[in-house]
Amino acid sequence: MNEIRVRVPRMKSLLSALCCGLVLLFSGFGVSADVRAATIAFWSGNGNANDSVGGHNGTLENGAGFAAGQFGQQAFSLNSGNSQYISVPDSTAWDFAGNPFSIAMLVNFTSISGGGLGSGGNALMGHDEGGGPTNKWFFSYLSDGTLGFHINNGGSGVFLTSPSASPVAPGTWNLFAITRSGSTYTFYENSTSLGTVVDSTALPAIAAPLTIGQTGEGIGFVNGRLQNVQIFDTALSASEVAGLVPEPSTLAGCAVALGSLVMYRFRRRYRGVADG
Repeated sequence: MNEIRVRVPRMKSLLSALCCGLVLLFSGFGVSADVRAATIAFWSGNGNANDSVGGHNGTLENGAGFAAGQFGQQAFSLNSGNSQYISVPDSTAWDFAGNPFSIAMLVNFTSISGGGLGSGGNALMGHDEGGGPTNKWFFSYLSDGTLGFHINNGGSGVFLTSPSASPVAPGTWNLFAITRSGSTYTFYENSTSLGTVVDSTALPAIAAPLTIGQTGEGIGFVNGRLQNVQIFDTALSASEVAGLVPEPSTLAGCAVALGSLVMYRFRRRYRGVADG
């Protein structure tokens, strides 16, 4: 009879692997059940433009495609020189009026446009009927390191920018998010608040596609990659925003532990001895 000898360190590794597997399977990388329930749209960019939550499937425009993203997945790949973006059919799901909402996504810029919020900046998402005083809103990263949100409702234009700036370097992944609770907007970069601003202007009902990677009126095109683009019908807390991105160290540790489990099973099956 083959002898199977398992040392205590090996058993600890196996338990770690099993725990990591359960965490990754059920926690959604740190996203709580409440956050998952509040998600109304999720475009991962992992090889397609489908919305895995609300069915608001997008279309790649002007040759937009996919490239390497984080955590072994793909991301949307956009070239601003070719006016590439993702278009999503209009829906009342994001006609928020005065209700709470949040928008978040991971972004890796190839280059950053120097335009201000009035010219679109680097528009991460927009719902926009056209230029001038038409109804619209869009969320942008600006070249000075601030985040901006523009609203136009019935010709009354509002330009909101984060009180703090935190410039990012092209070629790095960063989380950008905005939340609104009541009349308070909070801007986030990499889970850190860039401050709050107060404005009571309601978001208008807009008859136009939702756009990812430009404002919606043909300006503010993003040059880079976007991943895990999400919309929520609630104002996420700071800790909930932080939970949208798994810590790479945690994933690496889980990968090592799961690798140990695979090797253990392989050695047990083919060698009869797993002695660490």
